[in-house]
Amino acid sequence: MTGRVNRDYDIDVYRMTIPEPGRDILLIQISAIPGDVSGVELLDAKEKRLGGTVRGAPGSASEIVRMRVKPGSYYLKVTPPLTGKNGSEYTLYAGKPPKPPASPAEVQQALTKALGWLARKQGKDGAWTGNKGPVGFTGLALMAFLGGKCVPQDYATNTKRAVEYLKSVYTPTTKLAATPKDAALRGGRIGTGTMYDQGIATLALIEALIDTNDTSLEPIVQDALNLVIRTQNTEHKPDTLKGPAKPGSVPYGGWRYNPDSIDSDISITGWQVLALKAAVNAGFAVPDYALPTAANYVRSLQGKQDGSFRYESPGPSGDSCGRAGMGAFILQLAGFPQDPAIPPALRFMQDNAPRWNLESPGNGYPFYYWYYGTRAMYVAGGDDWRIWKDWMCRFLVDHQNADGGWDGASGELQLDAYRVALGALMLEFCCGQVPVYLSPV
Repeated sequence: MTGRVNRDYDIDVYRMTIPEPGRDILLIQISAIPGDVSGVELLDAKEKRLGGTVRGAPGSASEIVRMRVKPGSYYLKVTPPLTGKNGSEYTLYAGKPPKPPASPAEVQQALTKALGWLARKQGKDGAWTGNKGPVGFTGLALMAFLGGKCVPQDYATNTKRAVEYLKSVYTPTTKLAATPKDAALRGGRIGTGTMYDQGIATLALIEALIDTNDTSLEPIVQDALNLVIRTQNTEHKPDTLKGPAKPGSVPYGGWRYNPDSIDSDISITGWQVLALKAAVNAGFAVPDYALPTAANYVRSLQGKQDGSFRYESPGPSGDSCGRAGMGAFILQLAGFPQDPAIPPALRFMQDNAPRWNLESPGNGYPFYYWYYGTRAMYVAGGDDWRIWKDWMCRFLVDHQNADGGWDGASGELQLDAYRVALGALMLEFCCGQVPVYLSPV
């Protein structure tokens, strides 16, 4: 569709009809001359706003992507910027994605490039660095290499060096036995960072243990898991970590930044749940209460108005694509794949499907949204996964840089390794490779 803004501040409205049975993916894009980009809103037949573009420079932000769109009449409202210009031209497109889903060869090539990027950037000590600390980045990169089974290259050397680095920064509880409080705080810690690092590194070492059958990792994994278990905000949390937590309190069942934090948030809780589920699937013992209480905490965060989840405390609206994926996936892994909280979260993501370098609603890290969304849709299966996979795999292939990396969104400083590792971990789902927490051994 093309149109012309005829006078200052005019609004153009187009009617669009989607026939039966609906549209798997609806892509709406507007392009214009630089510095004069219009905004677009999608309205239903009753003129209720369903979504919109993000105004700004020409490019991917000026688009709307929706999945599983129902048949019916819709309106597109184009509003020009307040630049005082007459007759500004634009091109408006609404329809199917112009390219077919990525082929297996394209996915393999993109994954090969991403793993090659990670291999080149690995430090002499075996770690990857950035502004969030080396332990979490190294755990993500290690899992990317372990999951790269559909790539012909052998990355065993990179894997071994990453494992050795994580082992080198591990603190055994036995070395702190003389000081119980210190043992509770630091025993089993991998590095000195937050519980983000602990959850990711523990998960990565479980994956490495299963993949390489390196039995020397078993006591390290058990010690690291013990830390995750005792730091959960439940009545089982020791007083040396400012426990116990009171059942029914807002943070009950979750985790936060530090072992002795008395509050919780959905993001850090997610990584602990992934680690615990991987541990269960790998044959480690996890208390019966751990996953159900984490699920209860996450369930309490769902915004009933939109189906997404809040960050740390209950409220009416979650308003975040990333947290919609986190909440749905945590519930799925915790043993509640049919939980009634999941379909509204999936619908929220489908209504705000991935667009390049943007999490909106949410304004967070887009790769984090895509990582959790990919996993939640995979577990949901059926058309939810088929449609998401078709879009996401093509999306990652088309936006990859020649060197194997991906550009960052505004504010994602020094997160190159994080983006490439997460991108690789998503591409691995595209070629059928899933981690231990989704595949019991």
